[in-house]
Amino acid sequence: MTPGGQQGPAPVLSDGAVPAGPLAESTPTAQDPPTTRRAPVVVPVAVPATRLAVTLSRVGTSQQVVFLGVDDGYVRSRWLLALERQRHLPFTAFLTNAAWRQDPGYWRQLQAAGVGIEDHTLTHPLLTGLAPTQVRRQICVAATADTAAFGRRPVLFRPPYGGTNAVVRRAAAGCGMRAVVLWDVTVNRGALQYVAGRRHLQAGDIVLMHFRPEMQQDMTAFLRQAAADDLAVAGLENYLTPGR
Repeated sequence: MTPGGQQGPAPVLSDGAVPAGPLAESTPTAQDPPTTRRAPVVVPVAVPATRLAVTLSRVGTSQQVVFLGVDDGYVRSRWLLALERQRHLPFTAFLTNAAWRQDPGYWRQLQAAGVGIEDHTLTHPLLTGLAPTQVRRQICVAATADTAAFGRRPVLFRPPYGGTNAVVRRAAAGCGMRAVVLWDVTVNRGALQYVAGRRHLQAGDIVLMHFRPEMQQDMTAFLRQAAADDLAVAGLENYLTPGR
């Protein structure tokens, strides 16, 4: 993503590959991230349907699970695809339409391996600076395009830059989103950043990562910490179910 809500650069294929042609296979090795705790049987958390979509930075669950949302989609990693095909980690990809359209086949392969695809707008603007009709277009039209490309309509929305307000939440609800998903932990350049005073992941955390050239470094750091804290990676879509 770029400052000021501008469209990001043309997508690149990380891990030494080139943008054109099929993805080369990459086999995870002993140096790849450790295996995390096995996911438990899901005990869903009901999200109430309201005129303003609920905003979440963590999930209220007592189960030993952590949630990962990876944003944008301008960089594609063949290492990640190989890892997903082996482990089927149920993380969530919040994809910008302008990014996934450059190579929808790659994202369908990730989806087939177990990744959930959710809404992250058409062009990644800061929504709090737009008129209500523009906000609705960014969310609703993106969701419709996602449905056509991936065979499932998104039910979760992550606003670019975490920018949200009543206008954004109202538009998200009107576009069929169960929740506006933020985060309470971030991963960048192989390091996890927590809320003040914390040094570990906790059950219910929502972790923010981006599809960047450092994907292998970032994913390894996240999975290593999840394993150290005895947490399983769980899918937001599976836990956040419609309430009344």
